[in-house]
Amino acid sequence: MDSAEVGLSDVWLVQAFQGGRISEVLNLRLGCIGLVGVAQPYLWRDISKVNVVDYGIPCHVPVYERLLRRQAITKAKLRNRYRKRLAALDGRGRERLEAEWERTMPLFPGAHLNPDLTLEVSYTSFSKTWKKWFAGLGLSGITTHQTRATLATSLLNNGAPAELVRQLLGHFSDEALAHYARYNDASMAKHLKQIWAAGPGTNKPGTILLRPGDLDADPATLRDRIDLAVIPVEHGICRYGPVVGGESCPFAKNCTNGPQGPCEHFALTGADLAYWERKRDAAFHFAEGAPNEDARDYILSAWDPWQPVLAGLREALDELGLLEEAEKLDLRSPTHDYFHPVFTTGWTLDQLTPPVQGSETTTA
Repeated sequence: MDSAEVGLSDVWLVQAFQGGRISEVLNLRLGCIGLVGVAQPYLWRDISKVNVVDYGIPCHVPVYERLLRRQAITKAKLRNRYRKRLAALDGRGRERLEAEWERTMPLFPGAHLNPDLTLEVSYTSFSKTWKKWFAGLGLSGITTHQTRATLATSLLNNGAPAELVRQLLGHFSDEALAHYARYNDASMAKHLKQIWAAGPGTNKPGTILLRPGDLDADPATLRDRIDLAVIPVEHGICRYGPVVGGESCPFAKNCTNGPQGPCEHFALTGADLAYWERKRDAAFHFAEGAPNEDARDYILSAWDPWQPVLAGLREALDELGLLEEAEKLDLRSPTHDYFHPVFTTGWTLDQLTPPVQGSETTTA
């Protein structure tokens, strides 16, 4: 779709992988790329929003290679446009002129009303083609600016240091980075699940069994250890060796509502705090309508073993600065909780009513 060959795909590649604002990409100068040392590609751009000129950031190698080709194309256009002036200069004069081009000429010169190649591609021109391309992909309602948040979140979720992400986006404060990028729910749940608290059926309910700092070695080793040590159960984890090894649960999966109370092998993670606090609060509210004191006390007593667990887990999350995120996870599950038997228990085929043969309707 780039009929004038001004480099629209290169503009988009830089925007998507280098985190700049689209205006900053369109305004790149001819000499915006280079090597720091002998091997580290760098990209220099002007961040007009904060009046910072020549702000350097590490450049993704495929982007760097694309921009090298674009630089050569633009230089060829400039040499053709200014061939008479170049012909009148000696070797040193030509070097000085081309060095000036690198500082002043746009890397992406516009194709219209720009005979001297001094004007960059306009945002209107780029946006018109870009939106048409996106519409052809079946996408709508997306802006170029959203790629900044996408890039930042992807980098953070994959372990990139916040300082590097801030540098790529051109932010100069933690607050600015937080406005554009946060861990997504799946990534945050992964971090919260690295905090374990002994369940209400243990000898010391609420004891913190695992913190993220306890397994600060290789992240892959951390994931493998958790996968081998536990299995997910009803808003918690099972730490019972035989079940983790693949055998059937001898307690019929009654993690929290068995005849003898919660299973001693059941533990909570930081991602489960909000769920159980909401269940407790609902029970407390129900107890207020009990017909007598004995009934009220009986309902409340079921939650006595849970209180130290929830208090201990909440305290640990608060200490690690994850409490607010743990509370936000509560917003993900009201629909699943409403359809609790279907979503958390399920039904096997032999538990369903067989279809009635010969009837007009079939029920299950």
